[in-house]
Amino acid sequence: MERLQQTESHVSSALAIRPFRVQSAALLTALVICVSLAHWPSLESKALFVDDYAYVINNPLVMHPSWDSTSRFFTEVLQPSTVRGYYQPLAMISLMLDVAMGGGPENLELFHRTSLILHVLNTALVAVVLYQLFGNIPAATLMAVIFGVHPLTVEPVVWIADRKTLLAAFFALISMSCYLRFVHRRGWISYSSMTLAFALSVLSKPTAAMLPIALLLIDIWPLQRLSLRSIRRNVWGIFVEKLPLFAILAVSGFIAYWSSKISLDTTEVGESNPLTFLLALCHNIAFYFWKILWPVNLTPHYPFPPSIKLIDSTMIIGLIVCTVILAICLIGFRRTRAPLIGFVTFVILLLPTLSIMKQTITLTSDKYIYFPVIGLLMVGCAAMAVVLSGPFQSKKNWARPAIWLAIPILLLAEITASRNYAKEWRDTDALYTRVVNLAPQSSFARFGRGHYYYSLGNWNLAESDWRQAVRLQPANINAIYNLGLLLEETSRQEEALTLYENALRFSPQNVEILVASGLALQNVGRTTEAERRFRVAVRVSPASVNAASSLANLLADTNRLEQAREIFQRLADSHPNHADVLNNYGRVLLRLSRNEEARPILEKAVSLSPKSVAARFNLGTVLLNSNRAAQAVAQFEEAARIVPGDTRIIIKLATSMAAAGRTADAILICESALQASPGNAEITAILDSLKKGLAGGA
Repeated sequence: MERLQQTESHVSSALAIRPFRVQSAALLTALVICVSLAHWPSLESKALFVDDYAYVINNPLVMHPSWDSTSRFFTEVLQPSTVRGYYQPLAMISLMLDVAMGGGPENLELFHRTSLILHVLNTALVAVVLYQLFGNIPAATLMAVIFGVHPLTVEPVVWIADRKTLLAAFFALISMSCYLRFVHRRGWISYSSMTLAFALSVLSKPTAAMLPIALLLIDIWPLQRLSLRSIRRNVWGIFVEKLPLFAILAVSGFIAYWSSKISLDTTEVGESNPLTFLLALCHNIAFYFWKILWPVNLTPHYPFPPSIKLIDSTMIIGLIVCTVILAICLIGFRRTRAPLIGFVTFVILLLPTLSIMKQTITLTSDKYIYFPVIGLLMVGCAAMAVVLSGPFQSKKNWARPAIWLAIPILLLAEITASRNYAKEWRDTDALYTRVVNLAPQSSFARFGRGHYYYSLGNWNLAESDWRQAVRLQPANINAIYNLGLLLEETSRQEEALTLYENALRFSPQNVEILVASGLALQNVGRTTEAERRFRVAVRVSPASVNAASSLANLLADTNRLEQAREIFQRLADSHPNHADVLNNYGRVLLRLSRNEEARPILEKAVSLSPKSVAARFNLGTVLLNSNRAAQAVAQFEEAARIVPGDTRIIIKLATSMAAAGRTADAILICESALQASPGNAEITAILDSLKKGLAGGA
């Protein structure tokens, strides 16, 4: 402790930030090599997990890079149309740029490459920040490498959707570095760079918003700008210089809170019971300390604790661990502030991830401590600086040789563990197998694996996992919803309806279940009940496109076209880039014989969703009705290419070809279709009609 205190007394002089010496280049090179070696297997990962579908695979804005997508990422603040509950425009744009460079479901390596580069840069920035704080290049580099190769950093690198964590940490570390430079030189460039970098950090992920408070703690230790003696004299100026940061924090917190409140069914830990929040906090701290020291059985999903009460053993253990840590920090406070300030910094930066403003699917995740761990790294670097310099340089001292002997062993163990864990992400099947094996009683894990099996077309395994998910958690709405859709697709409508009815007992105002049950009722001819469900869904969530569209489609199917048109017009005005809304709106206008109004709407729907067969079919029909047969042929040909053998498309294609004066081509199309589907009465009838017309014309 005395030695740590001696180090603190020299911190101010260490802040005289001098250029890195030649040895720093060698150390940073070693850093890059070690971190790259530890995470290299991530580049070969083919696994997709949960959020990857919402963030990339099924995200139309990310998968269709454009200035329009960029604009929507920035302007959709409280209600993002793709990834709900989070305002993170820079993270989404980063993923979109990877897609623009060739990334996609069949080429995940590009995403992993970008993430690995960001992680290497973050590790280097950690070294820079620690050097600025303590002035010891070897100690700063060593702690940075320990961070960079630790198995807990694998998840943010290999999980595509977690780009936000890497990007937010990147800008937050830059902001910290600029602040330390500003403290020493007081330049406006450093100050403005600090503010800008912090703003970019929260635009990447709002959980980085606690940085200003962490900087205040750093002012206490190791900067020693605040002390009991100088607090009255210095505190106001030190706080005022951070006002822009606190303003950004306030705006980010407001957006994060209301975005999650509007978009998500949130459950706030501790919102009604401070003890619950305290227990969750202690549980998480104990969990992360254990994983830092013993990083085994890592997984992207840790099940939610059975209960957050004092009767739960994990909560009791967490409370004891935190009490012990805090006691150690307080006992040693007179000698050194390092442990207490480092620990509190870690906790402060961790707070936004404790499910305070998001769905509580899980309390803990490896990625949550990616940036907060800087608080613990500061303590480690201070201790390492003492060991590697000053009075410890005596030849009789055994600490230095022991540490230099332990360092390669520790790094080798971490690198090996990180590489092994990254290999568990080699494909989606292997990853979900690991998740389910480590958490066999997790409803969320079963649901995720069922979703994966469904995407492969293995409906039996999907149904089995989804049934298990519902059994483990009867209120798992996502599992119920997907299982119900599967039952409907396999012609088990009544069983699906029973499932939906049970779900509505748990969550009577769940919009997705209301809509799904309404569609199921409509499919079995119970349209009055279906309409009632749709109207309840619209009343519960007026902003739900799915609910309003389902109601409008039912109205159209029951020949209440004008009412349907009014709903779709409102939806098209509020969601001008929603392809399905535009297609359905155009379809209703088509049925109302308002072809000229329908044509530009359907053209936009096709441009937004080029592979939409329904949009192309409806646009082709409008063009055919408007005496634009040649243009109609192009739409029907593309639709036939996407879905070969569809009778309706073939008939429309043949009809439009005949209208365009290509009767011979239309006959060939029909004859080819009959070879693939002999005896098709509809195609036979249109073929006979075409032949008679050709003969009559001759």
